[in-house]
Amino acid sequence: MEFGLLKGYSVHFGYEWIRHKEPKVGWAKLVWSKWALPKHCFLNWLLIRNALNTKDRLYNIGICPDELCCICGADRETISHLFQHCRYVTEFINSLCLWLNIPVPRGNGIIWLGMRNWSPVMKCVCIAVFLCAYYAVWQQRNAARIEGVIPRPTILISQCKTLMKIRILSQLSRAKKHSDREWIQHILM
Repeated sequence: MEFGLLKGYSVHFGYEWIRHKEPKVGWAKLVWSKWALPKHCFLNWLLIRNALNTKDRLYNIGICPDELCCICGADRETISHLFQHCRYVTEFINSLCLWLNIPVPRGNGIIWLGMRNWSPVMKCVCIAVFLCAYYAVWQQRNAARIEGVIPRPTILISQCKTLMKIRILSQLSRAKKHSDREWIQHILM
């Protein structure tokens, strides 16, 4: 029987048959936020899937001569070290949490923020800021690895805040509650 003569066939059915479906994951809505820039979302998707090429991975396949963190040089550069334990990144994340007036997260900041019982707008803004922050960390790591340049955390904080203020202003119409608008006005100052 020819393929075109099958009864009940549709392009949608054929596509679903060919496509490999992964089970849905709980963190997908956190990473693919409307408040965040697509490049931030993509990098964090790779981060949560443990798919970033950190120096420990590159060393294991013979591409890098060492495994030391490009930013602090104090420990092996793993995803865990780079995004949770590196003293440079810790200072950066602590400053952003102070700016947002939220506690410092434990473990993966995106997952931790997703579990908070905050208003949806506050949660979305905080997640977008963390997506931006992790993207900025990866950019700085690459600059340190390629060019040997490590800017002070204050410069990175300023850049991240400026970018997120612009993004928050573009999404401000989503904040309907008075408390959300007050909180946003506080962080925009």
